[in-house]
Amino acid sequence: SMTPQKGAAGTYVRITGRNLEDNWQVIFTDLSPIDIHNWQSDLLEFNIPSGLPKGENEFAIKSGNTVINSPIKFFNEGVTINSFSPAQGNAGTLVTILGTGFISPSVYFNDVVGNIISYNYGQIVVSVPQMESGDVKIAVRSYDEIFITSQNFKILPWFYYAVKKKADQNDLPFIINKMLICLIIKTYCGLLW
Repeated sequence: SMTPQKGAAGTYVRITGRNLEDNWQVIFTDLSPIDIHNWQSDLLEFNIPSGLPKGENEFAIKSGNTVINSPIKFFNEGVTINSFSPAQGNAGTLVTILGTGFISPSVYFNDVVGNIISYNYGQIVVSVPQMESGDVKIAVRSYDEIFITSQNFKILPWFYYAVKKKADQNDLPFIINKMLICLIIKTYCGLLW
């Protein structure tokens, strides 16, 4: 038997059987043989390599001239992002990314690395890095696979959150003061925020 039977590059897989004491290798079609991390008479353990096509993949185990084709196929889900929330925020905002294949991931907002707070195979919580306001793409890299979102994440200006926080606290004098400052800057300097 093999567990798990699906995952992504880096997934740790265990094959159980009999007479597995020799120096075995795992062979996926079109990839170099994979060395086994741990083998015993009834167990082989290895990591799924990068470069494996998405979908079902046949494999064999080999020791010397002995090749055993596995009746079980491994389904490579690859790295995917199904959703993220919230859709906007500024530096320090925590974004939850849902998907598959998150094994030792890195998260990028355009080309700026975010600080990962926590992750597991299907979820990442990342802090938005300090960067200019505007629309950015979120990308997750896991092993050699990269998935880039088709939707944009909007980096909001720091001012937006400063005013929103004070508005939530019903601090009307602060809000009016900041709005007047921005109106003066926009009017006299021609700057847009």
